[in-house]
Amino acid sequence: MRTPKKSLLPVQIPLPENLPLAGNAVFVRLPTLTALEQFWATQRDVRPFAAKGIGCTSGQRFLNEYEWVFAPTKAALVAAFTRWDQTGIDVCWYDWKGDANADISHEEFFRDYESHRDRRIAEGHWTLQDEVDHLEYSPERYTGEWIVENLPDQTDMGDWFGLGYRSIIDRSLHIDEVTRIMQERTFDDWVDMDTYDIEVHDAAAMDEEIEYWRTEKREDSGYYGHKNEHPA
Repeated sequence: MRTPKKSLLPVQIPLPENLPLAGNAVFVRLPTLTALEQFWATQRDVRPFAAKGIGCTSGQRFLNEYEWVFAPTKAALVAAFTRWDQTGIDVCWYDWKGDANADISHEEFFRDYESHRDRRIAEGHWTLQDEVDHLEYSPERYTGEWIVENLPDQTDMGDWFGLGYRSIIDRSLHIDEVTRIMQERTFDDWVDMDTYDIEVHDAAAMDEEIEYWRTEKREDSGYYGHKNEHPA
């Protein structure tokens, strides 16, 4: 298998505020809970996917605290807050079977995999899902895969997508379709992943977040934008 090229490009390219981005996404700064509530009320039906920056002492890759991106689709959201096109993130086909310099050759991998399968069957540990995967990712079908290159901060695909990533092995897919799939997978994986500097939400999660901060405000606890409403 091959390790994709790694990006050295800076990610914090400024985004224009309150102007539609590619895919009809929009970037906005919302410094108070009132501003967040009011803006979300105008966006929920047209841009139900959101990403917000989390305040860190340093190291934000995408958005700063109180900065948001809203978009009509998961793919448009990810494309906007990662600056997918501007920073050179790209997808390409990797011909594993034809790579003479692969870390693990196609032939070696499947030889070892068949031995592993035979051993697991003999031990009674081979499951139906294992066999489905065996048929889907057969040596005839799994000759290569689509990969994402130039991810920010020298991130590899394993760290970007997390556990459970399944390779896309259909070479006939159009590159635009693969890009959309990779962007949607980014959203879906990051919903539950600790990415430390950003959170992504669908409409239901946004409603829950706003209601949480409303409760915190009613209880006079620290809530979203409190320090901006009551500066020292």
